[in-house]
Amino acid sequence: MKKLKNNQGNQTEVSKRKLICYIHDQKLREGDALPSQTVLRKLFGVGAFTIQRAISALEKDGILETIPHRAVRVKSLKTNGYDARLIGLVCLRRSYIPSSTILLQCLLNQLADQNCQCKLFLRNSNQMTDVDSLAHFDGLQRCIERGLIHGILTTVSFDDKSWRIIRDHHIPVVSMDTASHNKGCKVSFASILPQAYGIVKSRHLRRPALIHCGYPFVNAIRSEFKAYFPKQDEQYCRFLFPDMIEADEALPMANAAQKVLDDFCGMPEDLRPDVLIIPDDFIINYVYTELLKRRLASPSFHWQPHFIYIIQKQNLFFTPSEPIGDCFEFDIIQYAERAVQALHEKMTGSFNAENENITVIPHLVNAP
Repeated sequence: MKKLKNNQGNQTEVSKRKLICYIHDQKLREGDALPSQTVLRKLFGVGAFTIQRAISALEKDGILETIPHRAVRVKSLKTNGYDARLIGLVCLRRSYIPSSTILLQCLLNQLADQNCQCKLFLRNSNQMTDVDSLAHFDGLQRCIERGLIHGILTTVSFDDKSWRIIRDHHIPVVSMDTASHNKGCKVSFASILPQAYGIVKSRHLRRPALIHCGYPFVNAIRSEFKAYFPKQDEQYCRFLFPDMIEADEALPMANAAQKVLDDFCGMPEDLRPDVLIIPDDFIINYVYTELLKRRLASPSFHWQPHFIYIIQKQNLFFTPSEPIGDCFEFDIIQYAERAVQALHEKMTGSFNAENENITVIPHLVNAP
């Protein structure tokens, strides 16, 4: 048997992958015919021998079948371990944040549904920066330059040099909302704050206070709060971490939230907030639990504000036993689904460039 040269073997593997992509992208069903080999050769840019080897290999795996003098048909949609595309998932090591871990699993599930394989690139430095170099992710630049990955999903922001390399190699990228400095296609959770501020006004609540994690959204959120509540003092708009924390490690949320509560509790009763707006499931848990502790410890402590807050549908980290206010729910599966769908559309050329900012809307699931 004639031994194949390395480049012939590589072309065959690439052609097999492209055939799987074609079946998936065109939504072919079992029994549907592929285009002629002449059309496939032009489509994939390979020779007759290469496309024939690729088809023969997929026939052996039970994916294709040849009907003599008629056509090559899809025999089975079970692709027997073949992945249509390899996707680079670029992110931080955030295992201490449950929602980040859940998002990673949801992205993996959605990629599998699109017949894609995921290659994970974790940041190799604990020193946080506003934007990252490709060098911060072992092997990422090499995979881009050698064409080993077909698209990138990222939760981090890239620097200008990284973007030049990515664009020079025509790698489509979809950013998640934590990649706040990236341009191009981005999938984000919509802020609940405009709706929350509307609830405050509709219920005639007089002293709203916001407790927010902070960086990198401090200036925008402070301006928005001031626009809605121009008479409210800045002490009612609080950020636990207004500046970037340089170490990529668990933040001392409990201590920071306790300090804000100490300040509010130290106010005269007629100046304390009558509603706390908390767009973070971690922070609402700390704040609500701490207030419960204080009420139990001191019968004379009567501050019981209304809450407007969020929870993650797939991570019921905070589930009070009684209604405490207005609750918005974020769906991480839907978020991952929209991101993977957008990347697939960019890879197949069907993406609408006018819809680069994709927003996942939270739902108000519990109100008094």
